[in-house]
Amino acid sequence: MSANQQRPRRRLDPEERAGLIIDAAAELFRERPYGQVSIDDIAAKAGVTRGLIGHYFDKKRNLYVEVVRRMIRGQKFPFADTDEGSSIEERLSRGVREWLDWIEEFPDLYLDVLTAGGIGDAEIRALSERSREVGAKKILDIGGITARGKERERLIGEARLISGYAELLVMQWLEYRRFTKDEVHERIVRATMDGIAAMRPER
Repeated sequence: MSANQQRPRRRLDPEERAGLIIDAAAELFRERPYGQVSIDDIAAKAGVTRGLIGHYFDKKRNLYVEVVRRMIRGQKFPFADTDEGSSIEERLSRGVREWLDWIEEFPDLYLDVLTAGGIGDAEIRALSERSREVGAKKILDIGGITARGKERERLIGEARLISGYAELLVMQWLEYRRFTKDEVHERIVRATMDGIAAMRPER
């Protein structure tokens, strides 16, 4: 094929086009706050027209919600590692490290969702709330803590206190630079282990 000849471009299907737009928006929202990213910026980044973005997403808010939805869907939970043959603390330590690595991929976007509920949006708050509930339940799972009914709900509340503390530590690390990543890791592991010990029934 000569230098003047080009391979015909493959026509993207609608799902691929939407994915291309979301990828471009995600990259920009990682770099800048929501208010500093325009539809024109996203169109230029994705190599599409503003009108095409409007075809898939009525407004910037809808595109932002989809970016956050994808971020949460790909979240590494700090309490998800359940490999056999390891202690609870070893599994927890690995899981927290993976979670902090995941957050470090898009710190500004994570902080935006964490501190402002994602532009004060009810749908994003709901996504975050479901994610927090899953994280709390995983604390109980990794600690082997089982209960039913009102007692389980109480224990989920206890676990939410632990995960809330973890979020505050992350904010101190990312936004205020008061702790290092290693310090945050150590504090989360220690607080979670103490919380699990307090919640587990006497043996």
